[in-house]
Amino acid sequence: MLKTFRDVGIDPVQATLADAWTTQAPLASLAGTLVPERDYAELKDGETTFKQIWTEPVTKEIELFTYADGEKGVTYQQGTQNFAKGSAAIIPLGTYAIPQITMINKDIDLGFAQMPASNDADEQILTAGDDVMLTMGANSKHKEQAMRFIRFLMSKRQLEDYARAQSAITPLKETYFGNPALETVRPFFEDNRVADFCDHYIPSSINIGGYLQSAIMSGNVNQFVDSMQNEWDKVQARDFRD
Repeated sequence: MLKTFRDVGIDPVQATLADAWTTQAPLASLAGTLVPERDYAELKDGETTFKQIWTEPVTKEIELFTYADGEKGVTYQQGTQNFAKGSAAIIPLGTYAIPQITMINKDIDLGFAQMPASNDADEQILTAGDDVMLTMGANSKHKEQAMRFIRFLMSKRQLEDYARAQSAITPLKETYFGNPALETVRPFFEDNRVADFCDHYIPSSINIGGYLQSAIMSGNVNQFVDSMQNEWDKVQARDFRD
C-alpha cells in the first residue's frame, strides 16, 4: 500500500519525529499484536530481554518511516497540520490526533485503522487504553458533592458529548463512538482483541521516545534494544523485592 502511494506521487507517511513521544504510537500498535502481554512479566523476572521481544516491532517501525518521503523532523503540531492539508496519506498516531486534524480541516475524509503488524488479519490486536479517568480523594470532606459531579460526568449525555468533541469512545456497555472514522475498529472491542500500551509496562524514568527517535533516524535496532535493556537493568537493580 505504501509503495502504491509513493508510485503515484503521494507521500505515504507523515512523520513527526521532532517530538520523540510520537514515535511510541507505532511501537505500541505493532507490539500490541507481536508481543504477548505476559512477556512483560517475564521481562521483569529476567526470563526474556528487549532484544527478544522488541526487535521485530522496532524493525518494522523503522521500515514504516522509510516511507516518510517529506520532512521527517517536524513537530506533532506541524505534522498534524500538514496531514490535515493533504501532505501525506497516513499519519501513524492515535485517536487523540483527530481533533487536532479536524480543527484545521473540518471536511477532511478521515479514516482510522489498526496498524497491521503481520500478514495474518486474524491475529491482529488493537492497542487501546484509557485517556481520562475520574477519581475522588479517599478522605475527601465532600464525598457527596464529589460523587454528584462524577455521576454527572458519567451520564450518557455528558459522555457522548465528550466523545464527539474528542473523537473518543465511551466506556458504557452501549458504547458510543464519537467519530464515524472510529467505526472501523469497533470489531476489535466486540471481539475483545485489545491490548494495553506496551510503554505502560516500562518505568517512566526510561526515555523510550528518545531511544526510539534515535533508532528511527539511524536505523540501528540493536543500539535501541541494548539501551533499553541497560536502563531497564538499572531500574531493576534499584527495585528491592523479596
